[in-house]
Amino acid sequence: MPASSSQSLAVQFADAVPSLQTHIYDTVRERSDIANLSLLDQWRELVIRPLKLVKSDEPSSPSSYLLIIDALDECDNEGHVRTILQLLAEARLLTTVRLQVFLTSRPEVPIRHGIHAIPQAEHQDFVLHDIQPAIINHDISLFLEYHLGIIGQEWTLESEWPSDKVLRQLRSS
Repeated sequence: MPASSSQSLAVQFADAVPSLQTHIYDTVRERSDIANLSLLDQWRELVIRPLKLVKSDEPSSPSSYLLIIDALDECDNEGHVRTILQLLAEARLLTTVRLQVFLTSRPEVPIRHGIHAIPQAEHQDFVLHDIQPAIINHDISLFLEYHLGIIGQEWTLESEWPSDKVLRQLRSS
């Protein structure tokens, strides 16, 4: 998540939550150098500050937000990974709204250290290897059936496509 990701996230918040728009736009007007700030400073100015200013009792303002970060381990810059985890840890201190984070990643050392810096009571870890294989296989089956079903409809394939046998083979590979 380079600095531009903070900008992208702020734009998404502004589009989705009208009560945040004003606060984000005010920040951009006040900080003409916002694009040149570090990831840390952009996050604080474009995301945290507006979330602190928004009033959760406003009808157009949700009291809780969900931020999804997928595959954090694929971030090439280890320094950015540490910064992102630090920023997410700081976000838990918001008092005006609740920012929930759904983060996926392989358990790389810097990521494990960053997550363990967050109090255990404030995060839940799910290790894929600890989940029962039957649950994983069921999820994979649902995913395959759904997406292959869409492909079958788009290509007007026979209604039995893909067959149960093919689905079993895909699940077991």
